[in-house]
Amino acid sequence: MSLDIEATYKKVSQLEHVLLRPDTYIGSVQYTQTSTWVYDSETDKLVFREISYVPGLYKIFDEILVNAADNKQRDPKMNTIKVDIDKENNSISVWNNGRGIPVVMHKVEKMYVPEMIFGTLLTSSNYNDNEKKTTGGRNGYGAKLTNIFSKKFTVETSSSEYGRKFKQTWVNSMKKQGEAVISDSTKDDYTKVVFQPDLRLFKMEELDDDIIALMSRRAYDMAGTTRGVKITDNAEINNMIKIIGLQYKKKYDTDADLDSLRYGKIMIMADQDQDGSHIKGLVINFIHSNWPSLIRRNFVEEFITPIVKASKGKESLSFFSIPEYVEWRKSTDNWKSWKIKYYKGLGTSTSIEAKEYFSNMLRHRIPFKYRDEVDDTAIELAFQKKKKIDDRKDWLTRWMEDRKQRERGEMDVYLYDKDTRSVTFSEFINKELVPLFEYGQ
Repeated sequence: MSLDIEATYKKVSQLEHVLLRPDTYIGSVQYTQTSTWVYDSETDKLVFREISYVPGLYKIFDEILVNAADNKQRDPKMNTIKVDIDKENNSISVWNNGRGIPVVMHKVEKMYVPEMIFGTLLTSSNYNDNEKKTTGGRNGYGAKLTNIFSKKFTVETSSSEYGRKFKQTWVNSMKKQGEAVISDSTKDDYTKVVFQPDLRLFKMEELDDDIIALMSRRAYDMAGTTRGVKITDNAEINNMIKIIGLQYKKKYDTDADLDSLRYGKIMIMADQDQDGSHIKGLVINFIHSNWPSLIRRNFVEEFITPIVKASKGKESLSFFSIPEYVEWRKSTDNWKSWKIKYYKGLGTSTSIEAKEYFSNMLRHRIPFKYRDEVDDTAIELAFQKKKKIDDRKDWLTRWMEDRKQRERGEMDVYLYDKDTRSVTFSEFINKELVPLFEYGQ
């Protein structure tokens, strides 16, 4: 009996847990099919097509790319990111100029700062919640996930501020690390990360054309977010406008105007996490800014999917917001006996689950309803710079007061429950989008 207990209940390290449960940290490590925009190297254009890719591999690439892009916030003079994907040697490198990582020994942890950032779990520069956050990554995993899912991972950075250059390599899923090599820095700051994904962990044999095309498009996304690039120059936005048949400066006030469009609705299918909420907000603001009559004529819908699912035997419960899931846990004494699955995004859902979603459109298809000018005011409050700072502060203060209900054990407020069939734009802004502004996104 004792042996059965020991075999059943085990304690693993943080690193082992990441490898044992990759879907919790990076999403699915199985191939999934989707239709999306990718970069076509032959035509040098972005094309919309069906691809087969592993979301987890894409995630660890994106962690490094976002790190590089975040440096723009720390050093406005940064102007270059170089991405090299070497298919033959299974190697990916991301280089950025701008301020290098401080090459200095951390007095508390007794290791160099770059080693902490890239080779030690649960370390981050984003733990100070009193600072405004405009960069990605707040959970202390980030680039370490890339290291863990790589056969070899090397970071190199040059810091003119500290007059040193740092280089270190990890192998075998961050389990073995080489000595840090410290030398005199060059006058130009930079950071370079080179990694070889452990393709076995993604059930892949090579970096195939689809994942390379997707990663390349993501690199172009980063270039497109650089200050000075107008949204009207964005290929994806222009293609969306052409596909729908929209025209700038045209009002869509009448049924005849709507009939001129190729589609009667826009359905936003984004992840159910904060990134997905941000995307939904940006699309709503874009349409509201250019064609406010479409907002008032209920032209926009969303397709929601679970962010958490609890199952026990044949019973299964889906939760579309974390507060809803937390309330269920509080009211369920034996919730630990349920199997809990967290969804990192749309790619985490299985094909069977996708069929379930589409077979119950009433539950998952949520129209945005325009109520009155309160909805216009809410959208403008969230996105327009001309709105008074005091108004936005009051808005955030009200949200934080509402959030304290959870801390006091009172009933929390959340947007989606089993009876939700539509939401107003002000409800979306004030319940789903507002937390992103508190966190500086």
